[in-house]
Amino acid sequence: MAAKGKRFRICRWQRGRGRRLAEHLGYPGDVLDRLPAGAIESFAGVGYFFDLANLNQGETVVDMGSGSGMDVFFAALRVGLAGSVIGIDFTVEQLKKARRLAAEAGFLLAVKT
Repeated sequence: MAAKGKRFRICRWQRGRGRRLAEHLGYPGDVLDRLPAGAIESFAGVGYFFDLANLNQGETVVDMGSGSGMDVFFAALRVGLAGSVIGIDFTVEQLKKARRLAAEAGFLLAVKT
């Protein structure tokens, strides 16, 4: 019974989106300030794992289920111009939004379909 109640609380919180959810999960506000606002407003993630990943300049990152790209942009700031980040999503609309946001924000973009 306790596990069921715990799961409900997690699901209930997940109805939230955007910056409030990202900050609740542990995303640093100063880094969020550097990401495209449109990616943050669409954010519906389930956790903050960048503290575990310990990304370094020049590394390659793959984000499965990247949505509108908030984690892709976040990782891109960590790996820098020497690295690369690949966002994969099955929703064409989300990929289009992520590409548009990347172009508008000045992130280097290589599109492969």
